[in-house]
Amino acid sequence: MILANTISLKKLFISQKEKDFDLKEGEGSLSEHSFVIHEHQVEIPYAYLISLLLLRNLNISYENKVLVLEGILLGVINGDNQSKLLNGIYNYGNNFYLKLIWDVQRMVHEYNLLHLISCSIADCIPSKNIKDSVEVFIKDLKNEAYTIRNANIDSIIENNLQSNNIEKRMNVKSYVRYKNLIKNLDNNLTNIVNSGSKGNTDNIIQILMSVGVATLLPNCYIENSYYNGLSSKELFIYSKSGRHGIISTSLSTS
Repeated sequence: MILANTISLKKLFISQKEKDFDLKEGEGSLSEHSFVIHEHQVEIPYAYLISLLLLRNLNISYENKVLVLEGILLGVINGDNQSKLLNGIYNYGNNFYLKLIWDVQRMVHEYNLLHLISCSIADCIPSKNIKDSVEVFIKDLKNEAYTIRNANIDSIIENNLQSNNIEKRMNVKSYVRYKNLIKNLDNNLTNIVNSGSKGNTDNIIQILMSVGVATLLPNCYIENSYYNGLSSKELFIYSKSGRHGIISTSLSTS
């Protein structure tokens, strides 16, 4: 059911000539939620597809909320709704329960064959607009950031209070600006993150824009992104945080 929910984030398109659809007859039909018909495509939300697999007399509600009404899925399948839907279906017997699971899996597999989510190098190349905007952001950050020298590395690590204050100031300004740029992106990389499959907003920022502030040595703002590659100095600074994370994980799991 978790896989089926990912279809809601990017609606399924089925090429077909204009045609009237009537998924269910009688009360509780989908007439009031009619399909959006385009010239060459019919846009079908995932809730309609799941409703095709449910029994017509299935009703599931809780806390004054209706999840399924006469076989029509009205709610969103996430969190506790997954358990409530499966528990409601289980009352109709093991055979129907297993059939529904297999049908949902088959539907998702068919969708993935036509709409495979993958990420390539092309999705990791920032546009000219992003490059220009990031350059402006970094120039502003340099006015507040401290310039680090090799001789001062140990003293900066020890001065945690100073480092944390700088980290907060730089994060507030840069992170909000970067997130605003990401809102306009629409490619396979953002689709993977938005669907909840893998990664988060921070990963997109680091790949396309700037690695930013490391956990250790936050005085050193890492300007380059993974796409541009890190300089030798930035790699040394960033490797300290990576080493710290590996050791911390090893100790906590040992």
